[in-house]
This record gives sequence, C-alpha cells and structure tokens, in this order.
Amino acid sequence: PDGSPGFSACGQTQKTSAKTYEFPRVFSSEKSGRTGASGRGLCYTGDDPGKNCGKEGDAMAQPEEQTQDRRRKLRARQLLAALLVLAVLGLMVGAYALYWQRVGRLVMQQVEEDLADTTTLSGAFLDNFFDSTFSKLEDLALVCCVPDGTGEENWRRIVERDSGDGYRLGVLDHAGVVHFAGGQTADVTHRSYYRKMLLGEPCVSDVYRAAMGDDDSVVLEVPMFDEKGRVAGGLCLEFSTRYLGRLVNTMDIRGVGATMVINEYGKLVATYDGMEAYDTFFDMIGTMDFPRGSSLEDLTRRIQKGESGFYTYLSAGRLRYLYFQPLQYRGWAVLSLVDSRSYERTLGAINASTTQMFAATVLLLSALALLVLYL
Repeated sequence: PDGSPGFSACGQTQKTSAKTYEFPRVFSSEKSGRTGASGRGLCYTGDDPGKNCGKEGDAMAQPEEQTQDRRRKLRARQLLAALLVLAVLGLMVGAYALYWQRVGRLVMQQVEEDLADTTTLSGAFLDNFFDSTFSKLEDLALVCCVPDGTGEENWRRIVERDSGDGYRLGVLDHAGVVHFAGGQTADVTHRSYYRKMLLGEPCVSDVYRAAMGDDDSVVLEVPMFDEKGRVAGGLCLEFSTRYLGRLVNTMDIRGVGATMVINEYGKLVATYDGMEAYDTFFDMIGTMDFPRGSSLEDLTRRIQKGESGFYTYLSAGRLRYLYFQPLQYRGWAVLSLVDSRSYERTLGAINASTTQMFAATVLLLSALALLVLYL
C-alpha cells in the first residue's frame, strides 16, 4: 500500500516475480446502504492471470438466483392452477345455465303434453256423453207419448224418472211447448232446436241464458214420430252448463286448474265456479296479461278457426297455462287451464338437488386446486 515493490496503491496490480495478487475494491451501495465486496474477491491466478477470477463472487450470487427461480416457478404454478380452476368453474357455470335452459324447455314441453292429454280426454268424454245421450233419447222416443191432454200418456212418468240435479227431461209438442216434470212448461217456438224438431232432425242447441234458474243451459233434442212417420213432437234433455262443467273436470287438475267448453263466441257450454262473473270466456281472459308474442286477438282467432294450441298468460303476476282444441259439436272448443304452481314445485325440487350437487362439485374442485397448489 505504501508503494513498495510488488504492490500498487488503490487496488492497482503490480507484477512480481511469478505471482499476481488482486485486492478487493471497497464500495458503498446506495440502495442497500451496506458496504461490501464488489463481487470480485482475492484471486490467485498464478501464471495465468484471470484464470479463476470471479468464481467466489459467482458462488455467492447462486443461492439468491436459485431462490428467485423457485419463486418464479411457484408463481407460475399458482397462476396455472388459478386459471385451471377459473376455466373449470366457467365451464361448470355455463353447463349449469345450459342445463337449466334445457330443464325449462322440458318442463314446458311436459306441461303442454299434460294439458293436451287432459283436454283431449275431457273433449272425448263430452263427445261420448252426448253420443250416448242421443242414443238414450232415441230409444225413449220410441216408447214415449206426446202430450195430448187425455191424461193417460206415459210421458209424465218418464220425465220425472229422468230428471235430476242439473238436468231435466222434457217432451216437446208440435205447438212448441216443452212439458217438464211437476207440470212446468216453457214456450220454445223461438229456439233453434224447435225448428230442428219440425224438420225431423236431432240437434244440440246453442247456450241459453238463465234457462235453468240462475244457470245457463244446453239442450239435446231428438224428434218423435207418429205411426205414419210424421213428426209428432220431440224429447229434450236440458243440461245446466255447471252440470256439464262437473262432468268434464277431472281429478287430474282439480285444485290447480279447470276444464271448460265454450262456443265460437266464448259463451260457456261447460263452466265451473268463479266464471259466473263473466259473460264469456273471452271477457275473462281479456283481463289477463299476455307475454310478448301472444295476445287476446290471436287466441280468439285461433279458437274460432278450430285450431289446437298451447298458450301462456299471467293472472295477478302468476304464470298460467292454457291448452285448447276443437270439439265436433257446433264449433265448440274445450280448454284446460292450470296454475304453474304444481309444476314450479317439481321444478323447485329439481333445482334444490341440482344446486346442492353443483355446490359440492365446486368445493371439491377448489380443494383439489389448493392441494395441487401447495404440493
């Protein structure tokens, strides 16, 4: 250090006989505030200057570089695991949404099929009921007498036997007067089934307002002939619309819905309690809300054209379903209406089970991701 032979001041190198020595520089780190070696320690090179210089400093730097490398790899694994978990969760959420879309479509399809079956059975029942009633009336017409004022006719016994709650049998004479049990009579010369009787044709009448007390009614008529084959009168079986409504409503939808029969103008041929506040079915359904793409006008048009179809509407904010199809008589249509609650209960049970399975799967995947992350 003092300039003697073999040494140099300030870390400079001076050749000696066969050796070279290097002293470390001293520096001050501005960032860390520490004083240390410049990275190059005492190096003995022998005859080959610079042969082993810097290896001690490199050895000191290696542990720090390895630590940083391990941290980088760990962060990469963490990022990969997070991306995998997010990707799987995204796929599961998408699959869950698609699943519920499909479930919703299947439920609506099942609703439509159930209502179609109910409506078809109710319509078939009413058709068969009318057919069997016509057969019965035709048989009675062969043995029943027309009222002639003699008091010896058998019609009184027959009409009393075949009348009951919601229906009554009457004998229609040629003058247009119907004779019922208990001596009741009614002039029906202005009604269509009397004109059909005069022509010798059976018929199903239109809906008559308040013809049986407070209830509307429908009449099935068959002509009666004398021994010369001339029309002598007719047999008329009158049903209240409420009685026909009890016939077509089945246990399948009682409590959650109802079945009804209407004519082309919406008058109720077969009704149920609660509809007495409306003159027609269209008056009732017109108070409801229709979703986009549906309307009262479209529903009315389709029913009057004799089409079948499935409809949805809202009553007091609740979703309701409607199915309609034509009948063979007078352009009538049979309709089934049901509240969505029965199907929502089933859908809710499916939803609860599926949500539990989904949550369990998410927890399992999260646990698996954490396990992979820290291994």
